[in-house]
Amino acid sequence: MALGRDFRWLWSGNAAGNLADGIAFVAIPLVGTTLTTSPTLIAGLSLVYSAVRMLLVVPVGVLVDRVDRRVLLWAPNMLRGLVLVALSLAFGAGMGSLPLLYVAFALVGVMEIAADNAAIAMLPELVEVDDLDRANGRIATAQLTADEFVGPPLGGFLFSLAVAAPVAATGALYAAAGLLFLAIPRRPRPRPQDRVGTRRPAMWRDAAEGAVWIRGHRLLRGLAITGGLTSVAYMMTFSIIVLFATDILGVDRAGTA
Repeated sequence: MALGRDFRWLWSGNAAGNLADGIAFVAIPLVGTTLTTSPTLIAGLSLVYSAVRMLLVVPVGVLVDRVDRRVLLWAPNMLRGLVLVALSLAFGAGMGSLPLLYVAFALVGVMEIAADNAAIAMLPELVEVDDLDRANGRIATAQLTADEFVGPPLGGFLFSLAVAAPVAATGALYAAAGLLFLAIPRRPRPRPQDRVGTRRPAMWRDAAEGAVWIRGHRLLRGLAITGGLTSVAYMMTFSIIVLFATDILGVDRAGTA
């Protein structure tokens, strides 16, 4: 049974955004190797990307509950698309720098958590309750395939063509994702004060309440800790893998030894 046109727009935009994530995850450190050979500075790119996501995930979660999720889908993608297209132009003009790369990667990380969380939170608005499992499965499958299997090798291939190529392609894919999300019809959402008759609490209070709730929930607390440790181990490996490939294995831009 089909999940509906609106879900297809969400799925398509999310797939395009995650493909861009996969390209950026490999391409940005590769671009960094054209500016420095320091393992610390290359690993710092992944560190900044992960740190901003970890620090802002709770406030962004509060924002997802307060702001029109359709806006949080298209606006962050359009913004990071513009950032990366501008970055590719800077490198194409010979004006690229490591600080510029750090800032761009940090912005990509912030925008990613906003868009990804909004996509998952919007699912109940687009499909029936009985279809949520199937819809979540399709979103997760597209995300894993695009982000982990297709994006990284594509990013390496584009880098072999030109330094700015994967950055420009990533920016274009983010912009395309934003346009796809714009096709989702706007849905009015009742404000919290309309539902409970009280004034909405401050954002920091909502964030603190959410953190306390997770700490008191045994299953979700364990999942959060496990996921966090797994992410640390994952990023430890991939943060300097481009230097391992180029300096130790002697792999060139085209991926040949």
